Amino acid sequence: MNYAMTPGVERLGSQDWQLILSIVMRLYHEKEYFLSFEAKGGKTIVSDGNENDLCYVDKLIFPPSTKVWAIYGDDGQSQYYTFLLPKEY
Repeated sequence: MNYAMTPGVERLGSQDWQLILSIVMRLYHEKEYFLSFEAKGGKTIVSDGNENDLCYVDKLIFPPSTKVWAIYGDDGQSQYYTFLLPKEY
């Protein structure tokens, strides 16, 4: 699995990419191809983008009041997730 991030996500920065990627891979195996990471109450909620919470992390992964999407893609040669801000979609 490959990963890419937009300039907006790069600017946010995160010290927890290993944790983020482990969550993404676990949810990929559960057939979740669109993920939304959002801070709520000092935690990070990971949802399917339709307000269905999939899991949560007991800390902030990205800055407060920031939503980050991870969208799965497959171009026939490789599978990947792109991390982006909603305004970059």
